Amino acid sequence: NQHILRVGPLQGGKIIWDFQEILTAFGEFDPAGLGKISYDNKGQLLDSAQEGLPRHIVHVLLPGNFFMQIYRWENHLNVRIRMPPTPNQDGHCGNFNGDKDDDARDMIEGRIGDFVAKADLMFDTYTPRTHGKAVSLDDCPEDQRQQAEQTCRAALDSGDGSDDERFRGCVFDVCFVGERYAAQEEVEG
Repeated sequence: NQHILRVGPLQGGKIIWDFQEILTAFGEFDPAGLGKISYDNKGQLLDSAQEGLPRHIVHVLLPGNFFMQIYRWENHLNVRIRMPPTPNQDGHCGNFNGDKDDDARDMIEGRIGDFVAKADLMFDTYTPRTHGKAVSLDDCPEDQRQQAEQTCRAALDSGDGSDDERFRGCVFDVCFVGERYAAQEEVEG
């Protein structure tokens, strides 16, 4: 028996189990004895830039120690998935072998290619990846980069910091995503 759980953002989205809307307010749902789905405002954020916003989090616990938290925001979702490793696991976020040095984009693409096969997708829709120029700090306008460096020096409490990978990541994030992402390693592209 296959079941479908769909979770949409707050704006125009719903929580759907097998084509029926569930959890229209905080509470719990029993997914046909397959685990537990709950909806509340409790959970560690993936992105501390969302810290001041009201939390709407769907918690999903399924057999096989598969756990997912879906953070519903006005017009987007963030998802945290925790599960035991599976043989030959690999993907956009790496291979989960504990060695971050083999999870660079070019290494991942060397192992699995530069896209997920349509048959392996988790989602109904498929948008082919388009290749373009990789953005670097050289693409950040000088005045914006200087402001970003100043912001990151203060946020990271580092002097010059120009040789520090974390500092450069912070400057990249502030240049291309915004000042509220200063000192947040998760956003770095």
